[in-house]
Amino acid sequence: HWFAVGIASFHVFRRVARARPAPALLAWTPIATVAAIAGLVAIQTWRLGLARATTPAVWFPMALWCGVFSVLIACLGGRPGAITSATAALLRWRPLHCLGAISYSTYLVHWPVLTLCQAAFRTWTDATPAQTFALHAAVSFPLIAAASWAMYRWIEAPAIEVGRRLAGRA
Repeated sequence: HWFAVGIASFHVFRRVARARPAPALLAWTPIATVAAIAGLVAIQTWRLGLARATTPAVWFPMALWCGVFSVLIACLGGRPGAITSATAALLRWRPLHCLGAISYSTYLVHWPVLTLCQAAFRTWTDATPAQTFALHAAVSFPLIAAASWAMYRWIEAPAIEVGRRLAGRA
């Protein structure tokens, strides 16, 4: 569902960014945000039951995204270049280029690393959820970053180069 949220967000942002003057729908952004969060909780309640659907782990990521996206749209407010120039500057930032380069490797390695670390944390500690999150932040996330970089460096990048050479011969 996050993929669909990303696609919808792109299309909404693009439409608002191109509009002059600001669309009247801009005033409805806060209401749309609350409706999106309520819709997510309703769908998750139907899927998971009320007890699990109302836990912050289910609704907080969507609430956070809706809030940030609403602020971006509201800040845009009829000035198409305001956010797009700031976004362009952010996207030129070298660490984001590195994250983009290793993103596929991160996608492939994150789940096995998280699963192994979670099993190890359960075996070795009686950590609370907050302590487990701190352990993941201190151990799992750096391991994921290192494994992603190694996979990109020694598997993905060479495979891409082989593909380019083969495509050049065809």
